[in-house]
Amino acid sequence: MDGQRATPFAPHPDHAWTAPVGFESGGEVAPASVSIPANEGANWVASRNSLIYHLSTECRAAAAIKPADRISGPAAKQGRTLHEGCPVH
Repeated sequence: MDGQRATPFAPHPDHAWTAPVGFESGGEVAPASVSIPANEGANWVASRNSLIYHLSTECRAAAAIKPADRISGPAAKQGRTLHEGCPVH
């Protein structure tokens, strides 16, 4: 068995290769930045009283939101879940 032995838990010898891995410390690492396209979320809409946001006012439920309660743009998505019935994806 080429110096390897089988055990009751591993009846066949292991044939995996391993190699040491090293990392150099080169100072500080800048966090990755995520850029959102300028128009991303421009049509999103939500109600101040809801935990759901809509992709656009084309959704029947979104169209029913009173103007005084309406939040639009990227702020509409913050802390909310996408409406499953939204017609626009």
